[in-house]
Amino acid sequence: MLILNATVDLLYVIDTALSIPNVVFSSGVIFILWENPIVHRRSFDVYTCLMVQTFFIYLSVLILPIQFIYRYSVISSNGYTFSTVLKVLAGCFAYLTIHCSFLSYTYQSPAPVYDAILRGQGVAEEDLIYVAGDKDANWWLIPHFGSCMLMTVASYTTIIVVYIKTQKVLQQFEAHMTVSTRRAQRQMTRIILLQAFYPVVLLCFPSFFMAFGPLINVKSDYLGIVCEISVHLIPILNSIAVVSCIPSYRRVTWRIIQQLKQPMSFQGKYTKRVDNESAGCGKRKPNKHFNAPPTHSQYNIQYAVVEAEFPIGPFCEGRVLMGRR
Repeated sequence: MLILNATVDLLYVIDTALSIPNVVFSSGVIFILWENPIVHRRSFDVYTCLMVQTFFIYLSVLILPIQFIYRYSVISSNGYTFSTVLKVLAGCFAYLTIHCSFLSYTYQSPAPVYDAILRGQGVAEEDLIYVAGDKDANWWLIPHFGSCMLMTVASYTTIIVVYIKTQKVLQQFEAHMTVSTRRAQRQMTRIILLQAFYPVVLLCFPSFFMAFGPLINVKSDYLGIVCEISVHLIPILNSIAVVSCIPSYRRVTWRIIQQLKQPMSFQGKYTKRVDNESAGCGKRKPNKHFNAPPTHSQYNIQYAVVEAEFPIGPFCEGRVLMGRR
């Protein structure tokens, strides 16, 4: 299930990098802008970006109970089966698909009247690419945010119920567990609790202001930036939770960081054959037997081991060490 969660986070990050969303609060209107130059000012482009972004934001919330359900099915003999987990996942996909299909009726496409409002807010770019949530133009905005709140509440209610049942099962079998099993269960508990805690703060806070901002006529230049940063921190913090709670992952990550701090270099050794004269050991002894080949002792041949370090990069320093063997 950690792999599933990581896959959703990766797709969420890729979608965010492709769309580059931003939020602007005006009086009675909330604007969601797309700042990627490859996105055009067309209804298909702006609504596609909105649907895909909304899908992954709330999919990252709806899969949280699935982790708890799957864990309960593993440790409990009378728990849910894997097919039950797949049914819950399919239900999440179906509900999100229906939820996102109404977004084209909820938000307004770009229009000159909304361009003027954005320019009054200080957004002066040409050919603005956005959707506008106008409570006066479309009442679908209120049910939309009500559905967002419903998904969040249902998700965390399921988490609380399944977590309590899981803890009861763990207490029954804790005496029969090995030390490594108990350690692994504690690590998994920390990970899924942290990943469930982040959206409570990082998603519920922006959802509250995005839902009630148009209703109470909120007008702010920086609130939208705070909401966007908060929502898109979830995938990063999920990865940090996995790395920090598993010792082996933590050691590997720390080792990679230490290697990145050190200058990259290529080290090698080769053996060089030298005689006593070139090595500074005096003159070579004459050969009394002219016709006989010189022996090893007569020439006093020595071998020098040369260790060379060839640095890579303009800021690395190299050295050559000579020794004899």
